Amino acid sequence: MNVSLTIPGNPVGKQRARVCRSGHAFTLAKTVNYEALVKQTFAAKYPDFVPMSGPARITLSIWLMESKETQRKLRKGINVYPTIKPDISNVLKIIEDALNGLAYVDDKQIVWVEVVKAYSEKPRVEVIVGEL
Repeated sequence: MNVSLTIPGNPVGKQRARVCRSGHAFTLAKTVNYEALVKQTFAAKYPDFVPMSGPARITLSIWLMESKETQRKLRKGINVYPTIKPDISNVLKIIEDALNGLAYVDDKQIVWVEVVKAYSEKPRVEVIVGEL
């Protein structure tokens, strides 16, 4: 069974935890808020979903907002690839962590990953998770 969802808005990559001088570690608000958005989006669409327990695969389509310069190049037929932040790996990590316990028991179950990052007029992340 596959589950799919779309997280609206600008994609956010997982940020490293910060450590204070006292040794206390904390996660930045941007990361916490985006993970909460992913969890809320999943829970709203699949309220009674039982997490997958077997090997899983995940497909991400990361759609970033086009800048004016990018729009001009695309209108001219020039291929433009988004070599800007957020990194693919950081977006993947924040989605994997947010879906722990919701789509699958633990993200260690993910054995197959497909990710693409492209431009769009409507920024978002599209996620498909399924069992192998």
